[in-house]
Amino acid sequence: MELLNPLIALLAIVNPIGALPFFISFTQTFDRKQRLRTLLMSALSIQLSKIEERLLGFVTGAACLSALMFVLCATHLVHKGILLAISAALIATALRLGVHRPQPGR
Repeated sequence: MELLNPLIALLAIVNPIGALPFFISFTQTFDRKQRLRTLLMSALSIQLSKIEERLLGFVTGAACLSALMFVLCATHLVHKGILLAISAALIATALRLGVHRPQPGR
């Protein structure tokens, strides 16, 4: 019986409706108390796996969104830095070439 409980729980997690014939065939030699205990363990295993799946999805989803926001912010900062560097280079080039000289009297 101890080896069948994990197998029945695993089958119930993978395919709860399809596991019913397996549950019936695996537990037909069990008495009522053993069958109810196995059924409760399987139901508990299903619920815990579903809760774990949702929590894991929430945590990884939040982490992915956080990483995406970090990447977007970093890209925005890099873009601003590149624009600043290009502007500074253009101003330096214009000053060096004398393109922009203050007009006297203005």
